[in-house]
Amino acid sequence: KILTTLSLLFMQYLILGATKMPSEIHTKQDFIVTNNANLYYQLFDTNQSQNRTPIICLHGGPGSNQQYLMSLKALATQNPVILYDQSGCGKSTTNDPEFDDYNLQYYVDELKQFIDHLGYEKIILLGHSWGAMLAVAYTLENSTKVESLILSGACLSSPMWVADCKKLAQSLSPKLYEIMAKHESEETTNDPEYIAAVDKFYANFFCRVSPWPTDLEIAISGINRKIYGKMWGNYETYATGNLKDVNLAPQLHKITIPTLFISGEYDTATPESMQYCANQMQNAKLVIIPGGAHCTPTEKPIEFVQAVSEFLKELI
Repeated sequence: KILTTLSLLFMQYLILGATKMPSEIHTKQDFIVTNNANLYYQLFDTNQSQNRTPIICLHGGPGSNQQYLMSLKALATQNPVILYDQSGCGKSTTNDPEFDDYNLQYYVDELKQFIDHLGYEKIILLGHSWGAMLAVAYTLENSTKVESLILSGACLSSPMWVADCKKLAQSLSPKLYEIMAKHESEETTNDPEYIAAVDKFYANFFCRVSPWPTDLEIAISGINRKIYGKMWGNYETYATGNLKDVNLAPQLHKITIPTLFISGEYDTATPESMQYCANQMQNAKLVIIPGGAHCTPTEKPIEFVQAVSEFLKELI
């Protein structure tokens, strides 16, 4: 217990000191040009970790940005950490301002170009939410490139995600569920009554910290609503975009590399669904973050980094 406490305190020092990075952690910022975009990324490493397999972090959304994953910089003492904004997100741009053909395959192809430009032989992919779907889709096409997977709050089946959201809404309040179901069926999700219900849902299952952590507020305020709407919809709880029928769960058995699932106790990617997904794979396990909701990298950064850190040690 003493060692665990000391380890957590060290992680807390790294995370809470993110604005004043320990001197041994190097930071690099740059852009990579792909066929259709200029992708902004940041790389963090140390003299000791720079030759280890890098962790490439895939943010959620779709349409969000890397800002809310800043706590992952603490992992750079073990492995290089790379955070990047997907095209059209954050500081990354597309060559054609009018481009809007965003879909899962587009971002898989973009990720492949990004990784190829970096020149690594092997990588670790860490995906959160939609980023986990992207990580799995990439791995299914490029299995020899990926050494291991870390899937946090994973949306791997849109129908499963939406069904879980309905169950969670019902568990919170039957009346809340009735309001949400009514407006979704009538396609009146811009109604203030629906928005108020979703806000209550978010406060319980998206992020339970109040007020929201600054990095999460920045990421949410900067989300590309055009991309989010085209690919998912207007709200987390109701899929209407081109991802609404995507279901990667039946293909999970093809992935044999070590895989860590992380779910918050109150996650929209429920522990039950994440355990189901882990069970489809030959070499996967689930860690549940007590008290966390969907945004565990930001809500529970110490516990989240600790879970990933221990998984990385098992790979050595």
